[in-house]
Amino acid sequence: MKALGPFIQDGQLDRHVHAMKKVYRKRRALLKDRLHDILRDELSILGDEAGMHILVQFHSKRLALLPWEDTASYGFLVERSAEYRWSGQLDETGIVLGYGNLSTGKIEEGVRCIQKFVAER
Repeated sequence: MKALGPFIQDGQLDRHVHAMKKVYRKRRALLKDRLHDILRDELSILGDEAGMHILVQFHSKRLALLPWEDTASYGFLVERSAEYRWSGQLDETGIVLGYGNLSTGKIEEGVRCIQKFVAER
């Protein structure tokens, strides 16, 4: 804890937070762009202003009804948006994607995995 005080007082924490905001903004933009490249008008992306997750809502029933819980064999994992809703508010039209700990290369790879999953299902 002795190191934390000087880290904050010297402004190092502010600089770190500012630098990381840029990193996450780039990752978020890349993920959004690549998802739109492969799924075009079939989705909306919410929650993309901040944080390290996005909510992908599907406009087509085909995408919404895919077995998103079975994506591990394709090299990625997602959660259905319903997992994040209040009880009684069922929403099976979307998925939640996290990107905070992924490099841009891993984001590109992950989107290719999503594309393959969607094409094969």
